[in-house]
Amino acid sequence: MKYLIACCDDDSEALEQLKEFFAELNLSMRSEDVYEVDYCLMGRELLKRYESDSTPYDMLILDLELGDCHGLELAREIRRYDREVLVMFLTGYPQYMKESFQVRPFSFMEKNVTYREFSQEIKRATRHMEEDKNHFWLICEKEEEHVLRLNEIMYVDKIKDTNMIRIVTDRGVFEVRKNLSHIRDILLRNCFISTSRSCLVNLKFFYKLEGNVVELRNGMQLVASKRRVETIKKQILEYVEVLV
Repeated sequence: MKYLIACCDDDSEALEQLKEFFAELNLSMRSEDVYEVDYCLMGRELLKRYESDSTPYDMLILDLELGDCHGLELAREIRRYDREVLVMFLTGYPQYMKESFQVRPFSFMEKNVTYREFSQEIKRATRHMEEDKNHFWLICEKEEEHVLRLNEIMYVDKIKDTNMIRIVTDRGVFEVRKNLSHIRDILLRNCFISTSRSCLVNLKFFYKLEGNVVELRNGMQLVASKRRVETIKKQILEYVEVLV
């Protein structure tokens, strides 16, 4: 399988190092697998590619301190076009890890990373992408079938006084005749948290928690059970730790 990757760093020597790493990594891969990599010195150059093609890459490797912009700002802009691209940061600044949560980075690598560390991290990211592609959900709504990826679902809740659930995604809302308890375990194993007895929220879309109000990245707000607030805080912190 071919994986399309973009590396962005304003340090030409750092980019040369990445080119050498990927060349060596490709030689070690199975013949059917290959990393096809584009290299950019400027963040705006990469952003222009997204403006012309909203999903050109499977993975991005970004320096945090770019010459024409900050890596976090670049990632935020790219997330407007592509919610699913896997983002990895090259940095010597651990203080940015918490701030980066909004753009959902997969991991951080030190600027002086060794080839062994680099190859292990890229292979881990590749496994993650392959597993992510297998998380599909076939639902039926009004005699129509829809295939949803679990990672495009923002939240699922029970419709009051019915035996139906509401599945909210960024491309539409689906109402399905299904018991929430029948899918709860599946969702909880895939980055969802229970904010109340009747609602499960995808942490990939989480933005912030104020009191017992959960705000998603699109500004949507959901009221969580006050009894679950401390558990929610703990789950959010655990999720962040996994990302970094």
